Amino acid sequence: MLHGTGGYCTETAKIFHIKCQQSSVQVLIISGAIDPKFSSNFLKKEMIKYFPSATFTEILEAGHLIPIEAPVIDAKAIKKFIEV
Repeated sequence: MLHGTGGYCTETAKIFHIKCQQSSVQVLIISGAIDPKFSSNFLKKEMIKYFPSATFTEILEAGHLIPIEAPVIDAKAIKKFIEV
């Protein structure tokens, strides 16, 4: 799971991209709809550069701290992604 913000998030995505580009790893990106730092649109725009086949999930009830703000919904989203 990739957690991070701003430049750190983008730099971390670049590192993961480099390490995973030879792999068929699937990526799930979860964003909080009420995140005051990074909107879902921003994350999609930035992360699609590095993970073009990523699955995006937006949690309406969460902001920036998704596992704390909406742990059950977060866990369900992860479980759904894993089971596909």
